[in-house]
Amino acid sequence: MNNELMRDENFIRCSTMVAELLMKYKSKEMELGGESKEDSPPSFFAFLDLKIILSSYIIEKKKMITTDKNTEDDFYFSMENFNGVLDGKGHSIKIENISDGIFSNVSEDGIIQNVYFTGTMNVGQGYKGPLGSNMSGAIINCYTDISGTGTCGFARRLTDAGIVSNSYSVSEGKAGAFFNQYGTNDTAGEGQLINTYWLETLDNSVIPESALVNSYSETKDYMKSLDFVSALNENKGENGVSWGRNGNTGYPYFGESQNYNPGSTLPANKYTVKFTKFDNTVVTVENQNLEISCNDVDGSNIAGSLSLEGVPSTSTIEWSYESVEPSGAIMVGSDGGVIRVDKAGTAVVKATETKEDGSSEVVAAFNLKAYNKDVEEIKAYIDGQDVTNGEFTVKGSEIKTVKMEVKYKNEDKFVAISPRRFSLKVDDESFIENIPGSNSFSFKKAGTSKITAIYSDNTDLKADVTLTSEYVAVKSVTPAINDSVTIHGRNANSTNGQDFVPDYSSVIVDPANATNSANYTIESSDKTIGEYVPSMVIGYVPYKAGTVTYTATIKDTDSNGTENVVSGSKDVTYKYLNPLKSVTTDEKEITIKANEESAVNLTFTGEKSEEGYSVTEPELNWTYSTDGIAKIERKTAYQWKRDESAPDNNNWLPGTDYYVYGLSEGTVTATGTPVDKTNNVEPVVLTIKVEASEQEAPDLTALTNKGLEGFLSYAEKNVNQNYDINGAWNLYTLARAGKSITIQEANKYYDVVVEASKNWTVEGTKPTDMEKAALVLSLINRDITNVDGVNIAQLIYNSEKLSDGANELAYALLALDARNTVIPSDAKWSREKIIAELKKFQNEDGGIGWTKGSSDVDTTAMVLQALGRYQDNEAAKEIIEKALTYIESKADANYDYGNANTTAMVVLALTSLNKDVTTTIGTKYKNTLTALMSYYSEDDGAFVYLKGGKVNQYATIQAVWALTSYKLYTEGKDGYWNLNNVKIKYEGEDEYYASLVTEKIAAIGTVTEESEDAIKEARAAYDALTSAQKKLVTNYDVLDEAELQLEIIKGTAVTTKFSLVGDDVHGSSGHVSYSTWIANATITVKSGSKASDVIVKAFKQYGYSIIGSTSYISGVTTPSGVSLKAFDNGSGSGWMYAVNGKGPSVGISGYKVSKDDNIILYYVDNWSDAKVPTVEDPADNQKAADVVIKKISEIGEVTESSENLIKEARASYDALTDAQKELVTNYDVLVQAEAQLENIKDNAVSTKFTLVGDDVHGTKIHTSYTRWISNITVKVRKDATAGDVITKGLKAKGYEAEVNAEYNYITAITTPTGTKLAALDNGSNSGWMYAVNGEAPSVGMADYVVKENDAVILYYVDDYMDTKIPAMDAETENKQLAAEVTEKIASIGKVTKDSEAAIKEARAAYDSLTATQKSLVTNFDVLEEAELQLDIIKGNVIQTKFTLVGDDVHGTNAHKSYTNWINDITVTVKNGATVSDVIAKALKDNGYSSEGTTNYISAIKTPSGITLGEFDNGPRSGWMYAVNGKAPNVGIADYKVKAGDAIKFYYVDDYTKDDTPTIDASGDTHTKKLSPATAKVAKTAYNIVKLTWTKADNATKYQVYRKVGKNSKFVNIATTTSLKYTDKKVKTGKKYYYKVVAVNEKGETVDSKTVKATPKAKKLKVKAKKKAGRTVLSWKKVKGATGYKVYRSTKKNGKYKKVKTITKKSLATFKAKKSNKKYYYKVVAYKK
Repeated sequence: MNNELMRDENFIRCSTMVAELLMKYKSKEMELGGESKEDSPPSFFAFLDLKIILSSYIIEKKKMITTDKNTEDDFYFSMENFNGVLDGKGHSIKIENISDGIFSNVSEDGIIQNVYFTGTMNVGQGYKGPLGSNMSGAIINCYTDISGTGTCGFARRLTDAGIVSNSYSVSEGKAGAFFNQYGTNDTAGEGQLINTYWLETLDNSVIPESALVNSYSETKDYMKSLDFVSALNENKGENGVSWGRNGNTGYPYFGESQNYNPGSTLPANKYTVKFTKFDNTVVTVENQNLEISCNDVDGSNIAGSLSLEGVPSTSTIEWSYESVEPSGAIMVGSDGGVIRVDKAGTAVVKATETKEDGSSEVVAAFNLKAYNKDVEEIKAYIDGQDVTNGEFTVKGSEIKTVKMEVKYKNEDKFVAISPRRFSLKVDDESFIENIPGSNSFSFKKAGTSKITAIYSDNTDLKADVTLTSEYVAVKSVTPAINDSVTIHGRNANSTNGQDFVPDYSSVIVDPANATNSANYTIESSDKTIGEYVPSMVIGYVPYKAGTVTYTATIKDTDSNGTENVVSGSKDVTYKYLNPLKSVTTDEKEITIKANEESAVNLTFTGEKSEEGYSVTEPELNWTYSTDGIAKIERKTAYQWKRDESAPDNNNWLPGTDYYVYGLSEGTVTATGTPVDKTNNVEPVVLTIKVEASEQEAPDLTALTNKGLEGFLSYAEKNVNQNYDINGAWNLYTLARAGKSITIQEANKYYDVVVEASKNWTVEGTKPTDMEKAALVLSLINRDITNVDGVNIAQLIYNSEKLSDGANELAYALLALDARNTVIPSDAKWSREKIIAELKKFQNEDGGIGWTKGSSDVDTTAMVLQALGRYQDNEAAKEIIEKALTYIESKADANYDYGNANTTAMVVLALTSLNKDVTTTIGTKYKNTLTALMSYYSEDDGAFVYLKGGKVNQYATIQAVWALTSYKLYTEGKDGYWNLNNVKIKYEGEDEYYASLVTEKIAAIGTVTEESEDAIKEARAAYDALTSAQKKLVTNYDVLDEAELQLEIIKGTAVTTKFSLVGDDVHGSSGHVSYSTWIANATITVKSGSKASDVIVKAFKQYGYSIIGSTSYISGVTTPSGVSLKAFDNGSGSGWMYAVNGKGPSVGISGYKVSKDDNIILYYVDNWSDAKVPTVEDPADNQKAADVVIKKISEIGEVTESSENLIKEARASYDALTDAQKELVTNYDVLVQAEAQLENIKDNAVSTKFTLVGDDVHGTKIHTSYTRWISNITVKVRKDATAGDVITKGLKAKGYEAEVNAEYNYITAITTPTGTKLAALDNGSNSGWMYAVNGEAPSVGMADYVVKENDAVILYYVDDYMDTKIPAMDAETENKQLAAEVTEKIASIGKVTKDSEAAIKEARAAYDSLTATQKSLVTNFDVLEEAELQLDIIKGNVIQTKFTLVGDDVHGTNAHKSYTNWINDITVTVKNGATVSDVIAKALKDNGYSSEGTTNYISAIKTPSGITLGEFDNGPRSGWMYAVNGKAPNVGIADYKVKAGDAIKFYYVDDYTKDDTPTIDASGDTHTKKLSPATAKVAKTAYNIVKLTWTKADNATKYQVYRKVGKNSKFVNIATTTSLKYTDKKVKTGKKYYYKVVAVNEKGETVDSKTVKATPKAKKLKVKAKKKAGRTVLSWKKVKGATGYKVYRSTKKNGKYKKVKTITKKSLATFKAKKSNKKYYYKVVAYKK
């Protein structure tokens, strides 16, 4: 687009509006068909109107919107498919000279209605229409008159799903009235045209009659009639805009019918008009109308000529024509009135008479119509013989012409028609050649084949002719060129424009109709002088003066296969027209600075220079006494001579403007030797002195980075990154330039190569297609020897077409060397053979071309790139040396090669050879890299092909190749095509492959015998992952369990026993015993499992974890978090294992377990003295426990006689192990029975027991002590001690005590959860103490005998010097502490200045209380008043004003007014008080109370008992406050008041309508208050969630938050100023929660309510076919989908079960389970 236009602000504004509206209407939910409603969004005409405005603006600026994009499909990134509703409401869309439609395609869901398409498209390649390529949706009530080359009325193709209804076309698009193609590649087409019409002169033949429903071609007159308007209105439907007749064109349009005047009446004819047909039949033009059949023309489409009768001889007549429809249908010559008819159409023809006096007037006019007559039968003739559906024999290669006669409908005879009215189709082009531009043919070889003559206007009318060519032998062949040829002008179309104009004669064959007359070859004896070029040029090309022998050869093979070689030669001498006689100069010495240039004054004189001819060959070959100092070259290689006085005017001739270029400091002698040796002219000798340059050499690294960075930026917007088979170079270029590639992009390319390669063969496939694919596959880490079973490398090294060209060979080396692919010894091509074959393409000048005998720099550079790794190979070395000489000779003085592509290829060649561009073909000032960057477009970040041109795709690609290669060279890395050390790390690669495996595992489902394949597939996929990828598989345990379950079903699983034995007192070097942590657990594992697998499974099952690895377990962590590690219990301690009582000789990961193995993992204090422990069986433990349970249950009701039973039960219980005791379920019954027995024996006392520990264990300073046991009743015998009470109380609650028996005190307590609190834990004075009845006894706990109702407390202290004893329970303690504070406050008395210490002491005591304790202080208001009175005495108070405003009629949504409940009272508060303090004091002093917190009051209660709360008067009602008339932006507890502040606490019905200005905590004025946005879910699809929300008052932006699942945290995913957002990073089936946060200019926020959405899987339209006993399902791919899930049911509306998950293809196959059973399928797309 024009840069000046793009900088125009108005244009940018308009185009932004258009873009935004266009994106809205590409969404499905913006369907705007049907009746318009006042509250509905604006219809699509808003977009159209904007486009009209934009177009008008551009016209006013006299600019034109154009697209500068390339036409190659793989480089342009166009718009997406349209799947919404575009309702034009009768407006038009005008296209102005663009190559693409407004959409890429219209999908099945897309609807286009009520639109007029007009304007001009310039489709550079292929065919398109205003709606793009494929129309799969519906076009309803539309019309088109679009025009342009390659343009279709609506779109390129009407697909199977497409429909056009109630529409018409008068389009002059060259590619079709509506479409150019019909159906898809694999179907005959199912799309339809319904009630649709087109002008009879237009081509709509692509649509078959079967697809036409009440749809016809119509005449212009009918289509301009009111009848046609009525027909359209009759079928427009309820949503269709009404039609009327346009007053200007006469055709229907959207609007009321207008008066139509088909044009002014033709002027009366002054003379009679005669029309002489091409067959000399003369007719008179009557009633100013002439009709001509399109078939009544000659071979040049000439129908005849016009003349006038009675024109004076002194006058002249000039013919003209106008109003031609369609364009190009009819032409009329101005001089003789010759009429040419190319197709059906109409025109107005006029004759103008110019009289002798110079005056002129129109003297005749008539309407001309060319029409297609209905033909019902045709006949084909050869040499006058009717060959229709017959046979004909020719002699050898003689040329024959087919003529056609037709019989028109309702006529009897056949008449001849122009050869342009039919065409020939050759059945086998290897036999017959249809001579271009004619209906003639000739045979290429003897034999029989067929041709078909086809009538152009009805392709169903055709005539087949079986042709046989009889063999005719070649007698002789001779080159047809003359013996002597004078050469002068060059061929501007040749490589670099240096070749002389060719001679296009070929050979003379006798006889001329010999069968193999065209199968000749022509060889040259000296290709440096001239040669015959059989392709492109197809002629003899001279290169310089001299004599050469041309030999023509025909291998003449007869019908029996016998070959006879016939040849003939001719000596040809080429002479220059104006050979050089002398070359002179008037300057023998030249001084110049390095990196500068200066013209060399040379004069060239030839033998015919005086006649005005330029010297034919002025080129000089320059040699230098020292290399690298200076260089002399022609600045103008070749140019057109424009001198009308010269005899060689308009010839393409070499330039003579030689310039010297300074390369580096020094002096050199330059000798220029003439190439023209005709007159042996003396060389020119110059002395050149080069001085130091004042310029700095360019930074090549900076230039390289600039080009690459610019390209990557350019590529984001302009390079198609949808990597299909045609996007290979884009993928390679971008990835090598540094752009990250996603695994999905790489997989897509791989998939398309998989499909393409299925049809590749060594015989027929173009090698470069396979080589390019191999290079890209190697780059993306794919194996080219196995592409889904296809060995592409093998196809390359066995290709039959590899020797077709040098490019094929060069790319073969690059592709095979990219990752050092091994070529087997029996391959057709080895690397040595490829190099040898390349040598055959090298010419004497060192250059290499696409084909043998031609040279060009591009191909030569390509070969050098391929040989870069073979510089030690002698054959390759020879090619490289000569090729470098050739390339250097073709560079200009700036080391430029005339275009970006060629220059880039040279840079790539030099860097591939590891050569420095500043010393090889270049200097540090100028070189091939600086030359390449001269093609760089700063504005675009891309490259142009020719300087001054537009950005070009291939120029950019090859330039980026070169820059990337140079960067690799400077970094010392491998060459550009060498990928052996290149491994792409894809974006999301690990996550992607892990997700595929996770999906496979999840698909296993419930394990049955039929699950085996799915399980094996999942296992293989998992094992193929890298270790990093395996860590991302979230459900591996499911696979492991599935494998185990399958083995259990199959009976192959292994069942073992497992025990784990640790220690009983962890951390001590000597302990009482070991402890069984897991006893004889049954663990079932898969066959082949190791001991480590058993341990891992057991640990997982019981909640243990391993420290170390599965090969060596250094530690074990229990479920409660205790860790037991090697060396914990001494230098020889650690973990060991045994199997069946013995220690195996291998590690746990090396021992393969067998059925019923008994595995034990056990801890030892000394491994050298270790014994395998015996673990009790849980079954035995249970038996022992059951015996005790029975004894306890037999106690029954306790009496004095129960004592023996109780003692026996106690003895049995005490004899159990700890593990067995845990299994006794009725132990509490035994304890109760013992207590009851004590009571019965009147031998018990009742006591209370409390245990007080700390809250934060292990710290020396903690928050508070905590009651672990609070005031429980403990009954003991009469002589029991405090120690007995403590022991029994601890045991009852599951606590354990450690006792120092010698000194009679407790050293540690362990809680039921395992927490241990011991003496000295919290400091050197910390430990356990006890008290009875609030006093500390003077004896130990074992010596203090308790009495009835004694209160015993065991409590922990941080310092035993602290004599404070805790209360027995929290309630008592709270009351005690609150009473102490109450007493301190009461003791303050009357406040004086001396009261300060007492007040502070009371305040400190109050503040130390808990909230519960504070609530028990009954006189806290006395303390507050005392503090206030003290501040008044000290002058530290603030006086404020306070007003409370409520409502007059409470509880109604609408009330009369607000009412001052408290009016402007004075409130005195302390310094530093907040608004909260003022409100609290004012409310209290006036009998009011509040609900809520100190920082947020939700309700006020009046003295009369009325409560006014938030939301009472509506959803936005509540209490607010202001200070000095402004609303702070902080809470009432955060705003500190100042003296004189006026505080207003007031109620509002709607806070959003409160216009009180806000201030911050400092009092600064703030922005208006925010209101929340109202969010809603506008749309969900399988891969998106679209949100919209209302505008929030005073918001400057919005933050979108999301959380996945109800219990996760919200995360900010976007910030925007828009009122909508589409979340594209969602997964099918997951539930998402969203909220929108409004933000104002100061960063304040307010949240919307949360909304939720769940993307649903997209159901697809599925086609089912039966093939070879299988059901084949297919569906259209869904863009962006991760995969597809296939469901099956035996009933249409029955329950569907998932049977398959597809991730790559849109195809699924199933074996039919029962041939007579019917299945129903559904497919849904999903995204992970």
